[in-house]
Amino acid sequence: MKQHTLAPAVLASLTAAGLVLTPVTALAQDEGDASTLTVEETAEPTEEPTAQKKSEASEESEKKADDGDGQDDGQDSSGEDDGNAGDDQETSEPSPTATQTESPSPTPSETPTEDPTPEATETDDPEDENEDEQQDVTVQVGDAPLSQVVFASGEEEPAGASISVSGLQDDEEYTLEVSGSPEGSPAPYELEVQDGAAQQSYTIEVPEGTDASALVGSRTVTVKDSADETVATGSFEITDDTQDDAPEFDPELNVPRSIKVDDVMVPLGEEPGDRGLQMSATGLEPDTEYTFHVVPPEENADLEATFTARSDEDGNASGSYYIEWTGDYSADALAGTYHVELLDGDDEVLDQADVEFVVGGADDDDDQGEGGEDDGQDQDDDGQDDGDQDQDDQDDDSQDEAADPSVTVDPQELSAAAFIDYDRGVQVTARDCTPGQTVDLEVFWPGTDDVAYADGIEADEDGTAGFSFYGTGDRASDYVGTWKVRVSCDGETLSDTFTVTGQAGDDGRGGDELPRTGSEAGLLGIVAAGLMTVGAATVMITSRPRRRTDA
Repeated sequence: MKQHTLAPAVLASLTAAGLVLTPVTALAQDEGDASTLTVEETAEPTEEPTAQKKSEASEESEKKADDGDGQDDGQDSSGEDDGNAGDDQETSEPSPTATQTESPSPTPSETPTEDPTPEATETDDPEDENEDEQQDVTVQVGDAPLSQVVFASGEEEPAGASISVSGLQDDEEYTLEVSGSPEGSPAPYELEVQDGAAQQSYTIEVPEGTDASALVGSRTVTVKDSADETVATGSFEITDDTQDDAPEFDPELNVPRSIKVDDVMVPLGEEPGDRGLQMSATGLEPDTEYTFHVVPPEENADLEATFTARSDEDGNASGSYYIEWTGDYSADALAGTYHVELLDGDDEVLDQADVEFVVGGADDDDDQGEGGEDDGQDQDDDGQDDGDQDQDDQDDDSQDEAADPSVTVDPQELSAAAFIDYDRGVQVTARDCTPGQTVDLEVFWPGTDDVAYADGIEADEDGTAGFSFYGTGDRASDYVGTWKVRVSCDGETLSDTFTVTGQAGDDGRGGDELPRTGSEAGLLGIVAAGLMTVGAATVMITSRPRRRTDA
């Protein structure tokens, strides 16, 4: 049987590559005499070949075997086999599975799957670098005024602080967080990415009446991707623009330092015209209601008045305080210091001033004055000097000064119907008092020491003071009885009485007592002028005004 063997040159090249020789030797023998091949298993392989090298060796061996069959058919291989066997034992020992290399078909299938693996890992780094370059995310946001960010519940939402984000990926999800606010951070915003950019408006809703100035300060913007990784940050300031926008007002109350009582008195039913205490205010907030408050002296507390006025577009407001009256009045009783206040809608005093109500003509000088030259002699109507006239005048003055004060009541007796008649009533006159001194009057309820009416005026230049009063109740019978009148003049107290006749009304008390309240019979209406009201306030008073009488 003819045997085939590999050429030595081929054998040397294969052993140098560190390949297993067993598959090559097996291919070199005749297929029909495979039993003559002996494989030595004593030598250990120096290196485990890889799958790729095994595949290459198999392919190379097949090529060499084919070449050997065609070129060395006449050669004896017995000597060559022994030499090859020795070499084979020194280099490697084939494993029992090495004979499977006769079927090379499975081996090439592994080659393309294992070889590209390290090559694929080499291309990962450039891709990551490209992604980092693409995700250069930036946040742009400017400072925003408070009025543009904060709004009260129920109001229209303002534009807010505009936040722009660029460098985003359209197929990625992002969230935006705003932190640093004293009211707490809102829920993250989900950004809508379009063409690598997104916009977000930041506003703060607060309950009505909240002090928004507390929300002034810095905010931090954080952009995160779907993996909750921060990709960009930014910051901005919320500034306080409320004080800058608010106009400055400087309210000022304008009133005269003094005014005559007669100038504020208006007969009931007449238009005040230019009469009354004119008040004005400037530097006010336009189209806003303000309050004028007039506080009279304590003894005329019933004349207190409060009324409102709306400012015009220029921030000005005005009002007039006047007193309506019926009958006669005493300017002396109404004189005094009146306090005027300007208040806002929260009743806070914005400005205030005092006005003196004075009696007109009280400061009139004598005809000649104190420093006029005179020869000491007066002239009669005929123009002739009368040296004895001064002495006569002095005697008369001495007699007047020596006269004792007196009081008269007129009438001493009158019907109840006459007592409540405005044109009649009762007149009380004090005489021989010191001119300029105050004369006090008190009227007592019949049978009691309760004062029904009290007043005080200055005696005129003749030392006379007159009082006039009448009842203003609806039931004349309530005034029936004897009334006591007491006048104080120059330290002396003078008394007298008058009687109101008629049949006392049946009020359930048998006529022993008269009503003591104005609600029943208008008892507080025993005044000289009856009803008096304050303009714009309709304040009712029941004392002070009266009719003067000259003796």
